[in-house]
Amino acid sequence: MIEYRNVSKSFGDLVVLDDLSCRIPDGKTTMIIGPSGTGKSIFIKLLVGLEKPDRGEVVVDGHVISTLSDRELYEVRKKFGVLFQDGALFDSMNVEENVAFPLREHTRLSEREIREIVAEKLAAVGMPQSGCSWPNELSGGMRKRVALARAIVMEPDIVVFDEPSSALDPVTADSIDNLILEMQHRLKCTFIVVSHDIESTFKIADYIGMLWQGKLIAFGTREEVRQMPNEVVQQFFSRCSQGPIQIVPPVCET
Repeated sequence: MIEYRNVSKSFGDLVVLDDLSCRIPDGKTTMIIGPSGTGKSIFIKLLVGLEKPDRGEVVVDGHVISTLSDRELYEVRKKFGVLFQDGALFDSMNVEENVAFPLREHTRLSEREIREIVAEKLAAVGMPQSGCSWPNELSGGMRKRVALARAIVMEPDIVVFDEPSSALDPVTADSIDNLILEMQHRLKCTFIVVSHDIESTFKIADYIGMLWQGKLIAFGTREEVRQMPNEVVQQFFSRCSQGPIQIVPPVCET
């Protein structure tokens, strides 16, 4: 359903993605990993049409995303559910209203049907009694669960996760990993997870793609990528500061 064909994207002199090609396996969880600033977010923005490639094509279910009209892109986006990094819940709406929002915007379901679906999705993510709660009353992990309920409420073919375990303590992060595993098993749809969390990657990924300096330097099953001799891949997995990946501090000019 998803294919990147020789995709390149730059911002001025900064090359973010350089001739990237891959096919995302259907019905599996694919993790896109790499150090900060290596193009993971742009990878996702190209997929949902928030950015256009300078060269190449991103194809979703036979549609070249960058060539679609606004109306056509709107229809393709209905195939997606997105869990944003901070959850992106509407503070002016309670939990039930947040989860119901896509249904009220994009369907003609009755309020009774909407309430039933919302209750089902909240129960699926372990938040069955939270409908009347407000986002500011929830912990970070709870906000992620509600955001996931909203992401799956339209029964999407593809769910995109942007750093789902960021800003969470290790125990809560592990519970979110378990929830992603459970939801993928239950929904059987395509999950794409952007992350740099190595423990999460090895726990939930079926396939792994690693970005480095604009290139997709690794792509394959979890075990295939884990065993690759590439020194960048192995440095990243070992969480070692010694190697080709170097953290360069900013230089202040006076």
